[in-house]
Amino acid sequence: MEIKEGKGQLYIGEESNPDGHIVFEEVDANTWEVTHTEVSESLKGTGAGGKLVDAMADYARKNDKKLLASCSYANHKLKKGEAYQDVYKGEA
Repeated sequence: MEIKEGKGQLYIGEESNPDGHIVFEEVDANTWEVTHTEVSESLKGTGAGGKLVDAMADYARKNDKKLLASCSYANHKLKKGEAYQDVYKGEA
């Protein structure tokens, strides 16, 4: 499952109609807010949502950003995962 970078999102499939995506906005020069995570019915149960959160954390690290999350799914994953504490800034 290939996760690609798009404008304000990381996605699986086609950018204009993704099978799964995690959407983010710039809050300030150092912070992005994850606002939405969604996967299609065909990807449910495959771990795609978790892989999108993993990719978002890696993308934030690569760009020297911290993450806030108003998306409940992403917030839960980021808050609970030890591997995310270096980039997780809190709930938005």
